[in-house]
Amino acid sequence: MPTSARSPIPTARDHGSVSGVADVGGLVGYNAGNADNYGTIKYSYSTVTVYGTSDVGGLVGENVGSKGEIDYSYSMGSVLVPALR
Repeated sequence: MPTSARSPIPTARDHGSVSGVADVGGLVGYNAGNADNYGTIKYSYSTVTVYGTSDVGGLVGENVGSKGEIDYSYSMGSVLVPALR
């Protein structure tokens, strides 16, 4: 799954399906930023169906850090996780 740490994503679109265990997102699995680097996603969307068990999201699986930014972006896909027993 792609990561946006230190790599801004100015405009992106995605469709289809993706599956995994952790850090699973329709556009990016793990988005991080810190004082020196921005993990920025802007003007993007996803219509992906996402399957996963931990840190799962329609647009981003896990967004961390003080500079992990998501602006003007959205997801219209489904997020499916197994039921807890």
